Amino acid sequence: MKESKRGLVVFTIILSLFLVCCANVSASKQMHLYRFWDTTPGANQHFYTSDKSEKAVANQNPLYIYEGIQGYVYSTNENGRIPLYRLHNNTNGNHIYTTDETEKNNLVSTGWTYEKTEGYVYSPTEPQPPGTVPLYHFYHTAQSDNFYTTSEAEKKSIEERPYPPWNQCQSKGIECYLGGYIPYSDTSQIILSLYSPTNSHVGLWDSKVLQTTIPASCEGASADCPTKTTPAECQAVATCTTPPCCTWYDARDIYKHPAYDIYYDEIFGYPYGGAGDPHACTGSNKVLELYQDINSHAQKNDGTLLYLKYACYGDLDCQITKDSESLTCPDGYKTIARLYQEENSHVSEASNTAYPIKICCRTEYIPTTSEIYWADMSGNLITQADIGDTVLMIYENHAGQSFSFNIREEDNEILDPWDDDIDAVSTSFDYGPHLAAKWTITQDMYEKKGGNEDPKEEFYFVVKSGGAEIGKSGELNVSKKSTVDTDSPPNAIITAPAFALPQDQRRFRVNQNIDFKEDSWDADDSLKLTWEFGDGSTMSCNWPEQDCDVSRPYTQWGTKEVYLKVEEIGRSKKASNYTEVYIYDAGTNVFAVMQEPENLKVFPYTALPIRFNASQSYVSKCQIGSCLADKPAYVPCYPVSDLFCYNLPKFDPTGNSLIGANPGQYNLWFDWNFSSGDVKYGNWSSNYPDVVDFTKYFFNPQKYRAYLKVGYEEI
Repeated sequence: MKESKRGLVVFTIILSLFLVCCANVSASKQMHLYRFWDTTPGANQHFYTSDKSEKAVANQNPLYIYEGIQGYVYSTNENGRIPLYRLHNNTNGNHIYTTDETEKNNLVSTGWTYEKTEGYVYSPTEPQPPGTVPLYHFYHTAQSDNFYTTSEAEKKSIEERPYPPWNQCQSKGIECYLGGYIPYSDTSQIILSLYSPTNSHVGLWDSKVLQTTIPASCEGASADCPTKTTPAECQAVATCTTPPCCTWYDARDIYKHPAYDIYYDEIFGYPYGGAGDPHACTGSNKVLELYQDINSHAQKNDGTLLYLKYACYGDLDCQITKDSESLTCPDGYKTIARLYQEENSHVSEASNTAYPIKICCRTEYIPTTSEIYWADMSGNLITQADIGDTVLMIYENHAGQSFSFNIREEDNEILDPWDDDIDAVSTSFDYGPHLAAKWTITQDMYEKKGGNEDPKEEFYFVVKSGGAEIGKSGELNVSKKSTVDTDSPPNAIITAPAFALPQDQRRFRVNQNIDFKEDSWDADDSLKLTWEFGDGSTMSCNWPEQDCDVSRPYTQWGTKEVYLKVEEIGRSKKASNYTEVYIYDAGTNVFAVMQEPENLKVFPYTALPIRFNASQSYVSKCQIGSCLADKPAYVPCYPVSDLFCYNLPKFDPTGNSLIGANPGQYNLWFDWNFSSGDVKYGNWSSNYPDVVDFTKYFFNPQKYRAYLKVGYEEI
């Protein structure tokens, strides 16, 4: 006689099932892409560079007009970035910038010189990460100028003005995507202005001298427009069909600025976006003292000489550190620039160690970004939590990368302007397409900086790459432990092969891999998940750090009861879920099937007695390739992988039972064991109401388990 085992657990907890949804700045160096307009007679072209030293050289040319920063390029190709090549035409001096390897090679073969890779950028044909901007490419046919811009206003001017020089520009589409510099202006990020990288005089951020004046002009669709020399004459032209015929543009002055600016975003890795004018002096944000606004010597920010011009910036807190005392700035500070001596000194950029005095500054400002946020353990954005909860720190679309997460307490800006570090988490994990880290909020963390007296504390976290702070989250308001249980229960969910699927979708062959998948979750705790596969084997993992899906086979036929058990890590609540799979092999297979009661069901004590029904238990005969020849004609044949099987019928077509004690019939035997100590044993033909479909009383409210073995006997 062959047997198959079947088990049942009735829990005394109620499972609440919910639908759950699954739940950006690069670690590489970002560099400005600077733009110049070459006004050399006969040239009238544009030049772009990400090299600050090259920018300084271009800036010294009186015919080069600096036009600002287009966006960021990057020093590495991580995150799918591609190279932006720069090539030079030796005949006309023109430059072209392309991400197309084929175009680059074709240009080189026709005489262009490949100069460099300007940086790495995002492909125009791929989905874009947050914060990028398109770099539009136009070709000016009359001047052979390749013009690139990230300005939507410039793009609109070119596309909408139907007269020279605008209508001489052909659109070449989007060349690539840059890291967005918008909405920050070039000048808003300048801390200091140097005249060269080393041994330089220094000026305030807006140091400038007049470079050239662009004369006033009358432009429009009429050939008469350029001949007009006053606004009235320009606006009076009426020989075109689309008014206004001509537009008057006033003369404008172009200023030459120092060649080597020290930018906040280059030092700290992100633009400064604090409120107000970042260059306004507040009394605590002085960087250097200058003798005059422009082309000046400098001294430390508390020098004794009477230097009355102050270079100030944002919320910077600055001090000097001599190399003889320390080769690095204090923790949290970065080197802005260097002095040769404390007073009446030239200035050098940060890397020039020949200047032995570092200007070390720190900032409290960190950009709050929508890509960095607190979430519950299911990935949903949150702003509140309780002591004892575990929460996620999410950095969107950065799975597979390396960042650290620092938790800080939000302090009173007046009483304590520098927020306290509470915890640092360096262990992160992929959470779908995102990068995540966990933080369990303990009483000790809450009280770490004196929060015991407060009913609520505010925390935020900072994402860091090395020492650079990339961005910060919004606030998480944490309340003291409540007398009410605020711990959300865990949810155990098997998604495949789910018990709700029809039985024929849960049939598998011996040694066939079966994909077991789950979508378990808890709003405020990490979970330990354990699969019990019904053959004595188990598999455990931790959620959400680990993938708890698994693919595995069975080596013996029968009904396999599969449990997924979850329990909170650090707290006590548990949950379970259940499914069944039916494993087939060539030959005779016996399957125990208990259709009532529903597995894991909770019964009110008043609902007794409980019905047990195993009448759908069955015997199947299988062979490879085709059904056995002894299959009755009225019984269907069905495939299970390479097997073809049929179930022994319980009745013939006229309704006569085929289960009994007569020759040619067969019988099913049922062996029940209950955790209460009761047993039931008998067969289908003789004991049906006692062992196949029956009711039973349980006399104590508790958890019970029922075990069933089904045997097959040929008569």
